[in-house]
Amino acid sequence: MCIVVDLLLGGDLRYHLGKTGPFCKHDILIYLLEVSSALDYLHSHQVVHRWVNANSFMFTKSHTGTLALTGSFVVFHAKQ
Repeated sequence: MCIVVDLLLGGDLRYHLGKTGPFCKHDILIYLLEVSSALDYLHSHQVVHRWVNANSFMFTKSHTGTLALTGSFVVFHAKQ
């Protein structure tokens, strides 16, 4: 098995919260929408994120445009 992911050099959410403090309301809304969209997509395909926390979100180096959800996932298969 191989896992291939984008190289995200911007650090995780916990790092940015510790470095800059709280985000402005606009940034929070954007991140919340991105995370909600990602989780909705995963759940629609019977994939559940095992542990969502501040370490699970990675940014691009420029910290604009890309927020990636990382970590452990569980796939559920419906019994037929």
